[in-house]
Amino acid sequence: MGMTLGRRVGMSLLALVLVAACGESEDSDGEVGGGNGGTPAGGTPASPDSGLGGGAPVGGEAPVGGEAPVGGAVAPPERVNFPIDGEWLFTASIAELSGYKLPLQVDLVGTPAEGGGGVLTSLALRAIAPDGVTVSDVLANLADIQVSAEGDFEATFENVTLPGAFTVTGSDVLVSVVFDGQVRGTDFICGLVTGEIITLAQPLTMSTFGGVPSATAGENPPFSCDSQGGGGDLPRIPVESCPVLAAGVNTFMSASNAREFRVYLPSGVGGETPSPVVFLWHGLGQPIDEIEDMADLEAFVEEYQFILVVPESLALPVEWDQLTSADNVDLAFFDDMLTCLDSSFNVDEERVYTSGLSAGALWSTYLTMFRAEKLAASALFSGGLLVPYPEPMKKRPVLVAWGGVEDIAFEQNFDTFAHDLEDTLVPAGHFFVGCNHDQGHTWEPEFSPWALDFLFAHTLSTVESPLAAGLPESFPAYCTVGGLP
Repeated sequence: MGMTLGRRVGMSLLALVLVAACGESEDSDGEVGGGNGGTPAGGTPASPDSGLGGGAPVGGEAPVGGEAPVGGAVAPPERVNFPIDGEWLFTASIAELSGYKLPLQVDLVGTPAEGGGGVLTSLALRAIAPDGVTVSDVLANLADIQVSAEGDFEATFENVTLPGAFTVTGSDVLVSVVFDGQVRGTDFICGLVTGEIITLAQPLTMSTFGGVPSATAGENPPFSCDSQGGGGDLPRIPVESCPVLAAGVNTFMSASNAREFRVYLPSGVGGETPSPVVFLWHGLGQPIDEIEDMADLEAFVEEYQFILVVPESLALPVEWDQLTSADNVDLAFFDDMLTCLDSSFNVDEERVYTSGLSAGALWSTYLTMFRAEKLAASALFSGGLLVPYPEPMKKRPVLVAWGGVEDIAFEQNFDTFAHDLEDTLVPAGHFFVGCNHDQGHTWEPEFSPWALDFLFAHTLSTVESPLAAGLPESFPAYCTVGGLP
């Protein structure tokens, strides 16, 4: 397989199956979210004379004129600490997965009680696909959940499978979770998420959720009781605070974390001529020595006169913080390394590149999207994109190399990832070279010369790739321009 299971066998790339985007569904009659067949809030049968579709107005007030409701129906109690019926978006912030925001659709129907609270007669859970639009059939449906007068409730979903068709990797994941919630208003629910991601043997003890009606969710829905979506940017190291870097192991504090990275320098570094930089990111649970041996990029540092940087991760569930489109610790780490490398060695800002294997290549794909203003090109060995395509500031050239149908690691299919990248990046206008080396999940030293040739053929200012007319002889026959071979 070309990789070591390393320090977290249980925390495999199956964590990626949680990656999805928000969306909405429609019933066959065109009503959003599986309506209740004409029954208004509170469960009172519909009346043709009511502007709400039937029954007395919410809040228990009599109709204008003081007459009793048509048919003698009793007005439902006012909803105090009790949510409105309909389709809701629940956004769970999974603290144990780097705060990844997991969206779920919940179809909610309930009966309020006098004085507050009531009974949630139906709480149906659905998955949302990576396209942000497609919603699954009901995965689990709870009934008769008691909501206290203060708005407290507990919803337990046991042994629920998020199906592979609704995950980015196509793999199922089994969970048992408890939403320990509080109703903060008719249109806001929040609380804690506990339980376990059974597939990963990962307990959940610190996660949170926020819930709002889907129609009002917006782009940044809340994910906890004190959030309204979004999140602030992390601090960066100002250039005047950079330590002096040197060849070998370097450390500094980045976004309140002690970070470590190795630097390899050519003989001509630090002079008037700026030096290119190549970042090499290791895979899931992979010792840093192993990715260095596999790629052997150090052997080319002097010949190509570039600075090689090999960062060490914080050992997150998917190694690098790539399950969110918001600012994160590894984006800060990348920015801080680049700032301090330039401070110490005079970096050529036109020629900064990223590469990696497996989780490191997934992260390099992420950087290509979210740091397009800084990266000239990317070489991805068994990579992919785990968040929805974000339309980067500029379309950067990418080399996508993988090991064919046998490129599988941690039960994840990187052949699928490669084809998904082609389907995403080629129509979006990225210059794309695909290389099926057909050797499984690996980066062999013989791949490195043509990977470096691809990178160094491009600069930050490149408008049209010089490789568009054809690849040089250093590239193997299994590489093609414009798509996968």
